[in-house]
Amino acid sequence: MRKNVFVFALAVIMLYVVSGVATAGSLKIGNHYNLNVIGFAQCTQSTADGPDCFNGNAGDIQTSGHTIFVPLKTAQEWDVCGTGPGGGAVEGEAVTVAWLQKGVRILVSDNCPTPIPAGTDCPNDIQVLDRDATDGTAKLLLPDGCYNIYARALGKPGGCMDIDTIICYDLVNDVLTQVDCRTDLSNDQFVMVGHVDVDRIKGVKPSWHNVTSDLLPVETGVGSGDTGYFDFFWQIFNQNLRLLQLRIDQVDCPQ
Repeated sequence: MRKNVFVFALAVIMLYVVSGVATAGSLKIGNHYNLNVIGFAQCTQSTADGPDCFNGNAGDIQTSGHTIFVPLKTAQEWDVCGTGPGGGAVEGEAVTVAWLQKGVRILVSDNCPTPIPAGTDCPNDIQVLDRDATDGTAKLLLPDGCYNIYARALGKPGGCMDIDTIICYDLVNDVLTQVDCRTDLSNDQFVMVGHVDVDRIKGVKPSWHNVTSDLLPVETGVGSGDTGYFDFFWQIFNQNLRLLQLRIDQVDCPQ
């Protein structure tokens, strides 16, 4: 979390989707973190409240700690397999709470939990702190720094997922000012600053695509040189995608 509070100027950024960016090719083995976002087959979302398919017990499931569960089908009415943001959302503009509630979220944060989990080197480790997004929000600890992020869709062909990067604002002295996003969606404004289409297309071999510019755009403040950044969301709308893999490579920051 940033210690200073400032007004962040919005910029409309160019849309890059997985279907349109260059592939990453052969990824080098180095200091990286693999995150599996699993569309849970026994979980669909039909209302804004979220299905909470694990009743708060997703942490007890014996899987890798690099896993986050989302509904196999979230509650949006639009076709997620289409290109670009759905439901009337426009990149660079505000979205509504009702729109957010049609999907689920991963809160990306650099704030260490209290108490710090055993075996965790916080704030130096990337760590899943809450793997259950079926109740609305999961949480990923991402230390401030510079990264490249690659994505690929796996599982049965035909599934699609949208990931939208959302930053949050509150009115501070009558001025909209960027702050930490809150999991109860009580912020005064939510703005989409990045969008990725992840589609598992029949007959197309899954491959890695660089999605850094949309999952960590400059508006998030990650790796900007300031101390810390404001918590933000990766908003997820899923339409039967079984597995999204994200590879987060730590890289040297520009001097």
